[in-house]
Amino acid sequence: MELYVTSRVQEMTIWVEGLFRYPIKGLSPEQLSQAQLQAGQYFPGDRIFAIENGRSGFDPLAPQFLPKTRFLMLMKHEKLAQLTTKYNETSGDLTLTHKGQNDLIFSLRTTEGRKALRDYLIAFFQPELKIDPQILSAPDGFRFTDSRRSGYVSLLNLNSIEDLSRLARVMAI
Repeated sequence: MELYVTSRVQEMTIWVEGLFRYPIKGLSPEQLSQAQLQAGQYFPGDRIFAIENGRSGFDPLAPQFLPKTRFLMLMKHEKLAQLTTKYNETSGDLTLTHKGQNDLIFSLRTTEGRKALRDYLIAFFQPELKIDPQILSAPDGFRFTDSRRSGYVSLLNLNSIEDLSRLARVMAI
């Protein structure tokens, strides 16, 4: 993949090794082969759903940024790492796999599909999940981002990550 970045000073070419989005905040990323970005817009298909952890106060008629602590998230709910998800934008179906087994399909466009996913998550997290999760959908022009700003793209330098990993291993010895 290739990404062209133009600035007033110079033009440069950046090679993109991996391109990912998170259709459901807190669940697994999806690797993309391409994405068309538009200035001032959110990353396509990113964080269009969130799983509310108790009453978050989210109002779809007047959507506002809410901190990620109001939703299921890997930082607090480590079991989420056992789930792999894939969202089909055309059908609205979410395929969920637990530890590489048991593909389950939930229609996120239907009340029944969202209820089935909610029921699955309640059973999956028992006994630690004590609050009834709700599946929220972002209205047009809104995303469940981790920032108050209107979306952004994170660019990570793989060489820097490898150096940091190497240093962490050395320091751990």
